Amino acid sequence: MMNERKTLTLNGLNLNNIIYIFINLIGLAATIYLTTHYYDIHFPQGGLGTGSSACHISDFFNCDAATFSSISNIMGVPLSVFGLFIQISFLLGSLIPSVGFEKTNKTLSLVNAVGCIFLFIFSLVVLGSLCPFCTLFYMTSWISFYLYWKKSDLPFFSFDLTSSAILAVVFFGLVGINYFMVDSRIEKQSKMKSQIFSKFQTLPDLGPPAYVSPFTLTKVPGQLKDAKVWILKFSDFQCPFCQKTAELLEKIAQRYKGKINIHYYFYPLDSNCNSNMKRQLHPFACEAAKLAACDESKFLKVHDEIFANQSSIGSKFLEGVKKEFALQNCEREEVSQDIQNSMNQARVYNVESTPTLVINGRKIETALPLVQWFALIDNLLKQ
Repeated sequence: MMNERKTLTLNGLNLNNIIYIFINLIGLAATIYLTTHYYDIHFPQGGLGTGSSACHISDFFNCDAATFSSISNIMGVPLSVFGLFIQISFLLGSLIPSVGFEKTNKTLSLVNAVGCIFLFIFSLVVLGSLCPFCTLFYMTSWISFYLYWKKSDLPFFSFDLTSSAILAVVFFGLVGINYFMVDSRIEKQSKMKSQIFSKFQTLPDLGPPAYVSPFTLTKVPGQLKDAKVWILKFSDFQCPFCQKTAELLEKIAQRYKGKINIHYYFYPLDSNCNSNMKRQLHPFACEAAKLAACDESKFLKVHDEIFANQSSIGSKFLEGVKKEFALQNCEREEVSQDIQNSMNQARVYNVESTPTLVINGRKIETALPLVQWFALIDNLLKQ
């Protein structure tokens, strides 16, 4: 009888089938997350910080590089939707076992495994990064292929008409739903972009800064105005909302790397170094600023470390940062002058609170949702 053959899904819930179902549930969760993340990044709906990635572990281990890449979608449909289809197909084959499903899924497992090898190499070689959730999907895909190869003697490339027809309906259903979701969001986003840009154009143009801060979050080669879009951030390391804005600007820097300039300006709300402060609002802000300004080549790492541990800021923590990054002579005059130059530029722009952002000479003090920043920058880049 057929169920006595060497098969993966036709002999009930044996150990191999249980493992197969378990890893495909993991793969399903990964593809659902990646699809949701694609929409959050490209069509964010909420407020400040929307679109932040739960799998942004570091510059190398993150989902965002893949999400922004040229192969993140096929004709607008997220690539992860195709992975979602594969996982649904595999699970259907386990929950509704049949010879036809196993034949079809065995072939799909081979095609999928080869595709995952290509994407894995593309991520490492072209993107120079690795997406943790993508890698999780690759691993489950390779295990599924291995199980079919070792535990099923049904032939590869032997499709069944009935199961193929069922899976075709599932496939075109998923692709169709996502295609119309993307189309609908693009239409809404287009209207919103026009409104945001019109409002931005009504703001007074205060011009470029006389002092260009050497401390940058991202930068194109050349001078400040060589970039079509330049952003100045006046910030305080102890300001909670500055920390949220740092997360927002990190997403902007990732999305527009090589296209825009983002310069950091120190404006500590601390009377120890800021003469505009009548009281000491943030007692360690000046000391934190000195550490960040101490070594220009280490600024971004120190900036990220301080903001990532904002609730721990104090003398002991800052001393630890100083040792961790081997920062020396941070009390020298040049460091204090850089901070003073930032605060002088803040006075020119009439900065009264942090964070304050200046984009192409126009000052924005209100909290813009990330989707509105994307809309604004996209329009400015087209000008």
